[in-house]
Amino acid sequence: MQKRWISLLLVLALVLAVWSVCAVAADAQTADEAAGEEAAAEPAAEEPAEEDTPAEEPAAPAEEADTAFEAEEAPAEDGEQNHIHAANREDSCEEPSFAPLTVTGGKLESGCYYLTDDLALEEPLCVPKNGAQVTLCLNGHTLRLADGAEGCIIFVAVSDKDAEPSVLTITDCNGADSSSNYYVDEDGALVFDDGSYAWQEAYIAASEKNALAGGRITGATAGAISVGDYNELYLTNVNIIDNAGRYGAGVVVAEHASAVLDSCVIAGNRLTGEMKASEKQILGGGVYCAGTLELSGTTSITGNRAQDAQNNLWLDETAALKIGDLGLDKQAHIGVSGAAEQTILTGYADDFSENFTSDDLTLTISTARENGFTELTLQEAVYTLTLDPGEGSEPVTLEAEQGKSLHELNVQAPERENMTFDGWYTEEGDCVDAEAPLHLTGDTTLSARWTQAEPQSAEAALLTYDPDAPITKQEAAKTLYQMARQLGLDTEAGQEVDLTQFEDADEISEDAADAVRWAYAADLLTEKDGKLHVADELTRKELTRMLEDFLDLI
Repeated sequence: MQKRWISLLLVLALVLAVWSVCAVAADAQTADEAAGEEAAAEPAAEEPAEEDTPAEEPAAPAEEADTAFEAEEAPAEDGEQNHIHAANREDSCEEPSFAPLTVTGGKLESGCYYLTDDLALEEPLCVPKNGAQVTLCLNGHTLRLADGAEGCIIFVAVSDKDAEPSVLTITDCNGADSSSNYYVDEDGALVFDDGSYAWQEAYIAASEKNALAGGRITGATAGAISVGDYNELYLTNVNIIDNAGRYGAGVVVAEHASAVLDSCVIAGNRLTGEMKASEKQILGGGVYCAGTLELSGTTSITGNRAQDAQNNLWLDETAALKIGDLGLDKQAHIGVSGAAEQTILTGYADDFSENFTSDDLTLTISTARENGFTELTLQEAVYTLTLDPGEGSEPVTLEAEQGKSLHELNVQAPERENMTFDGWYTEEGDCVDAEAPLHLTGDTTLSARWTQAEPQSAEAALLTYDPDAPITKQEAAKTLYQMARQLGLDTEAGQEVDLTQFEDADEISEDAADAVRWAYAADLLTEKDGKLHVADELTRKELTRMLEDFLDLI
């Protein structure tokens, strides 16, 4: 029995010894942690308070934000690495180092930044003037304005003319690993997934939907990105989607600035309101460029709108557009329009005309070669219009300016014996309104359609023909007009006359309109008191004068 008690005491002593050692170790660990917490509690460098940045849309931003955010490389946690940026068409690299972008607006000092998550801005980001160098990698995330915020996303303040230019570079080296679903609404806007049940319903019902790879810049109310005078902008693999503005809803390039777009997507942006400079309208649903713009890779500028029309890349009179060193891929597509005739100097023998389409129906893209290099010219659209009367008659061809009506082109209604002319028809079978502007996309043929005129019975002829009935001025004009055509006289003169200028225009019958225009231009009909008095009966004196004047035309 005594031996058992001795054994129990020995075991108890051993347990107490082990507990004592553990307690000492725990105290040491607690002391180390306390020391670490004390070090972490040391006051950090105080960041300047944020101040307001202009929220108005900057065509050429002159103001800089006062708040400055500097890039400081954040230490990586255990098992993680800092952002390793893979520059476009280069191997992965760690230099220069990139710091997380955590501010929600204000001035960005020179440095390299990247997004660690989607970021909503309370105010625009500003790149300072005169030599600032800022690089931002979207890293597959979205940069947008917060709900209720106004203005652009990021702008480069106007630099002094003789100073070093500020340079903003935006890229996305992680675009292939992220994507966003969207559908196209009735207004042509791209609506992205916001996680709501309403969006899911609309997405399922939409006829046009897709997914966009990579991060995006979105939600601006005064244009997404603006580069002021004497600065440079470089965009690579960047999606600029669903922004609004009065002009340049996606990108604004000032007159003395330059921008390079390589494999970017600028789509679904829209103009709100109207912008004018020197009484000229300024557009650019996707991009407004008054400076130098270089395009390359798979860059696509499509699906942007001004009011109810396509308006993608708008070139102002001072703009210079060229193709980059790597050329344009086949899938690149740019809708373009402008304030004046523009020439695109490609620097290549390749024909890039298929990469461009004209947004404006009054403009077209033509191709020419100079010294072995292709030149694309944005110019006023003129097409060949062929009018085919049918039944063996020779077709008539004329040069038709886009937007002119058949009436403005002096196209006359043809005549055939015992046939009624029904109108000019397209190859698709649509009747062309002679007074409406023509929307041509190339050389076009219009064909006349006829119906057999019903023969007039002898009884009807007796009832309708009255040799003693008086004749009105427009009936006399019709008779002389037909005689002039049979005699081969020029009956096209006067077809530009606007009959609505006369107070009695509503009394001119449709079938007499061309005759009245011709008679007025030939001075066979004269205006009095703002009227032509076409419904008045002719006196013998007036008829005599008309006949004498008609004979003078022969």
